[in-house]
Amino acid sequence: MIKSTFGGRILRNLRLDSLRGIAALCVLIHHALHISNSGLVDRVLSPPLSTLKSGELWERLVLSIVNGGMAVYIFFILSGAVLMASLTREEQIGPAAMARFTIRRVLRIYPAMIVAVVVFGAASHMSLRDIAENSLLLSHKVNGGTWTLQTEMLMIPFILLVAWFWSLVGTLALVAFLFWAETNLWTGAPFAADLLNVALPAFALGMLIPSQITKDAFNKLPAQSYAVFLAGMVLARFYYPIGSTPGVIVILGLAFGAVASLYHCREQKHPFDHAALTFLGRISYSLYLWHVMVIWWPFWLYAFAFGRENVSEHYLFFGLAYAALATAITVPIAALSEKYIERPFIRMGSNLFTGSRAATRARQEATG
Repeated sequence: MIKSTFGGRILRNLRLDSLRGIAALCVLIHHALHISNSGLVDRVLSPPLSTLKSGELWERLVLSIVNGGMAVYIFFILSGAVLMASLTREEQIGPAAMARFTIRRVLRIYPAMIVAVVVFGAASHMSLRDIAENSLLLSHKVNGGTWTLQTEMLMIPFILLVAWFWSLVGTLALVAFLFWAETNLWTGAPFAADLLNVALPAFALGMLIPSQITKDAFNKLPAQSYAVFLAGMVLARFYYPIGSTPGVIVILGLAFGAVASLYHCREQKHPFDHAALTFLGRISYSLYLWHVMVIWWPFWLYAFAFGRENVSEHYLFFGLAYAALATAITVPIAALSEKYIERPFIRMGSNLFTGSRAATRARQEATG
């Protein structure tokens, strides 16, 4: 893996950052298109492929390329991989390591999220109760995108439990967790099913990525394999209707392949090493948080200027144009949020454990 360093220590895989940045940008474009025409899921994405007209096939292909759901699958698999890798570096996975892990996750997720929720909630004149509940991740009424952060926090006990079993029995614990997690696609998660049904197998796949068995398998593949897996995800999303369980399984498997290919890539030069992509990856969390306000809040003015029916009818043109405008506004906001909110709290999480190996691992989790 090609990584950045801090004081001579390995910190993070920049190629995973780049993938996360691309996924965050896809979520932004996805939302810009769907706010331009709210009927796309029912009209284009849900019907079987064979029932669509020729013009709708092109629409479905575009919507498959920038599909927000697939981007979220990538987020979850990336988190599973990075967080499991962090835990496997612990000398012992016991109460102290679990406490460090949980504190660092809270400091990683909450500060930037709270600021974004408070600003969006205040600008939208939402109640203090709704803002407080969303800030605590008890709901996602203010910033709908924070449902993924609710899921990240709910996954913490699963990750810690599986990592502890891994310390006892090795890779068998990861395989067993994946087997159980996959069954939840049919039976439903034991709680918070709307959040965890897909997240459980996604995280389980991600947690397998740092394992030796995955490394041995993916070291045999060409460096460009990630592109094949990503293209396969688009084709699978294009072929399967939204909500198809077989489609979810296929896309998760291909997303696992894409992330594992980048995680274990040994090439010294790679397209995902480009500075623009790694910058996008660095600000991806704040980009994800702030794009919601930038997309939703001023859209009424955009629709008023060009005509709501006109925007809806020509949603590809107007939606992509609006996405470009939203990106131009969101990126500098996200850069400021990353520098002045995310980074100090990541540093705080590291400094709390200064003098231990956990200090290095705290920064490693910045990619989660």
